[in-house]
Amino acid sequence: MEVGIRPSLHICFKGFELNPDTRELYRRGLRVKLHGQPIDVLTILAEHAGEMVTRESLKKSLWPQDTFVDFEHSLNSAINRLREALDDSADAPRFIETIPRRGYRFVAPIDPAVASAGDPAAGPAKVLNIRPTDIPAVAPAGTGVLARLAGAVRKISASLRMHWVPVAISCGAVLAMAAIASWYVHQPLPAPRITSSVQVTYGSSEKNVAGVVGTKLFLNLWDQEMIARMPISGGAITQIEVRLPGNGNEATGLPGHGPWLLDVSPNGSKLLVRDHGDARIPEIWVTTLSGDEAHYLGKANEAAWSPDGANVVYATLRKEIYQAAAEGGEPQLLADLNAKGTNYALIQGLSYSPDGRKIRFTRGRELWEMDATGSNLHQLLVNWHPSAWKCCGRWTADGAFYVFLSGDSALRAPLFLPGAQLWAIDERRGHWRPPAAAPIQLAANSMYWGAPIPAREGHTIFARGVAPRSELVRYDIQSQKFQPFLGGISAEFVDFSRDGNYIAYVSYPDGILWKANRDGSARVQLTDSSIYPKLIRWSPDGTRILYTDFSQEGIEAAYVVSAQGGTPMRVLPEDTRPQQDANWSPDGSKIVFSARSSAAIGQVLQQELRILDLGSHVITSIPDSDGMTAPRWSPDGRYIAALSMDGSDLVIFNMQTQQWTTLVADDYPLSPVWTKDGQAIYFVQYQDHGVYRVEVSSRRVERVAELKDFRHAGWYNVWLGRDEEDAPLLLREMGSDEIFQLTIE
Repeated sequence: MEVGIRPSLHICFKGFELNPDTRELYRRGLRVKLHGQPIDVLTILAEHAGEMVTRESLKKSLWPQDTFVDFEHSLNSAINRLREALDDSADAPRFIETIPRRGYRFVAPIDPAVASAGDPAAGPAKVLNIRPTDIPAVAPAGTGVLARLAGAVRKISASLRMHWVPVAISCGAVLAMAAIASWYVHQPLPAPRITSSVQVTYGSSEKNVAGVVGTKLFLNLWDQEMIARMPISGGAITQIEVRLPGNGNEATGLPGHGPWLLDVSPNGSKLLVRDHGDARIPEIWVTTLSGDEAHYLGKANEAAWSPDGANVVYATLRKEIYQAAAEGGEPQLLADLNAKGTNYALIQGLSYSPDGRKIRFTRGRELWEMDATGSNLHQLLVNWHPSAWKCCGRWTADGAFYVFLSGDSALRAPLFLPGAQLWAIDERRGHWRPPAAAPIQLAANSMYWGAPIPAREGHTIFARGVAPRSELVRYDIQSQKFQPFLGGISAEFVDFSRDGNYIAYVSYPDGILWKANRDGSARVQLTDSSIYPKLIRWSPDGTRILYTDFSQEGIEAAYVVSAQGGTPMRVLPEDTRPQQDANWSPDGSKIVFSARSSAAIGQVLQQELRILDLGSHVITSIPDSDGMTAPRWSPDGRYIAALSMDGSDLVIFNMQTQQWTTLVADDYPLSPVWTKDGQAIYFVQYQDHGVYRVEVSSRRVERVAELKDFRHAGWYNVWLGRDEEDAPLLLREMGSDEIFQLTIE
């Protein structure tokens, strides 16, 4: 049989549509990457469907006599590539059957309504046969719809031309289909919504999802300082051993400061891990899942894999974004955001689009986007909820939806509580379909959601869901049990006035400062929902309350508010350096605080302890306090307690001798608080799960309370206070904190 490639109408078979004129193949409206000899072979076979086409005929049609080529190899290669594109098999052919040593036969049925006009096998049709399959259904992603509509119009037009229907009717049908097409592409698509929610984990461990590959979830377990994985269907959680050079694999005892999984490579074989290293400066490492290999990528706080796994994008403390080969090499600077907004806000939530062409991230509280080359940098959702925090978005596998978090300002969101709801940007649109007007809220309930992590296919995402229910508890040393305090209200940063008649506290998680009688009655609201006071302290005279919070510029600062209510006033409005942990001196004439730089210098935050004299307004630095945090003035005024530079030691500064003394070494104490008489200090040892007490004179350390099964809550996740009888106070979480599988439709 002599065969050739001749112009014809579209040929449709089993969900595929072949255009012989343009040598293009579509599958359900999407272009299949197939060109050259494979598409030519397919055209010949499809136009002679049901007939055997000999190898010799294909040779004469595709390789002229003066062409010097290894014909056997080239034809075999074309057939193999064709079968791969069609998802066909030589052993069980659905499309192309091999006739051993002779040729090939196209065995899939051809749609008779679109047979070639010159094909006598089509036969004369007596009526116009327009089937429902000629009119495209709604496509979830909006892609390929116009091509399918245009194909339908051509099919109908061709069928009309083949028969006796008047030209006027033919033109009318074409115009009607064009009108339908125009109407369709301008209609809004159904809004996405969560149609299924399945709880995956069951347990009290604090965790978040970092990656999904195949049937495995990759997690960070905060309270256990562990990276782990588990089946998507639920089941046992198993630890992943992360071994980094130096001390990178050692637990620090501080939540969130050990090795932290940021992302998993597309094939699931490698991990992107953040670690603070010897100097506690964030570093990014690429390590294998087996843990037998790791290489350093750069000093950074955020990173993500490219869709093909070849590259990694990461953000430094200097607000620079780099791209580097995953296997190592010289990084490429994509963007420098030092000049974009305040110097305080770090870059979070880096992610590539599924096609690898775009990168999105959060800068401060806003979403930003740029091309993968670093060009076209711009802010997203400029006028949408300007005061809300927007972060940590990811695209679904097909790019149809960009799911992100939005809620209270990031300056009010507790560090270890994902204080946000799930929203989606609908990106299903073709060339003529307008983009969705605004993001759509996916979940509206009392649940707080963590960063969404999409599965590798479909519209399934995984996210941490928290339903907080906290209670203030007091540890009774006599009974050695925790008991509800003030009725078990959800409150932290509890502080008593000097005379013991009043208390002040911050409700959790809404962050409102309250004053009340010591029994919790007659409470008065002192602040509104625009701020979240932290580490509150009564002034010695009982007239004011000192606390730290974020300023309008996003800088941590010290504030005072009248105990009778009123407008909070900034203590040092002229100081641009962040101030933390402000504490009164016992006589109320001074304030000690931790001051640190607002920008990274050499990627190391500069920090020291300072004292403000309220009378003279003079600020002095405490000698040798570089890197120290959490200053606490003793009730008798003799000492200032603090945590050392790396957080491993509890130290005190003698105000008379101007010397430092170490009370607790290499134990990573948290939330130190003086006893009422100033003779000892309570602290939490997070890794060892306990409340401890150290005497200043003897440096003797004793365990006070067991916290093995205690779930912490609060802005910093761990807070410790005391009542007027020196009994420890803590905020205990009683709600749920689990991973959920959510389906978007």
